[in-house]
Amino acid sequence: MTYSAWAKNFEAMVKIPKEDAIMLFDKAWSMTMRIEDLQRQVKGQVEESMKVKSGD
Repeated sequence: MTYSAWAKNFEAMVKIPKEDAIMLFDKAWSMTMRIEDLQRQVKGQVEESMKVKSGD
């Protein structure tokens, strides 16, 4: 444990079975996307929001 962990953060350690850790990692990994895809998605949402605001 670090000073920062004790003094500044609320942290906890949890022991989980290896199989569960692998399953959780795989699930989180499957939800990721390439940064280029994320940028395109955000750009599209911003552009759509600007259309709504301007009344187009």
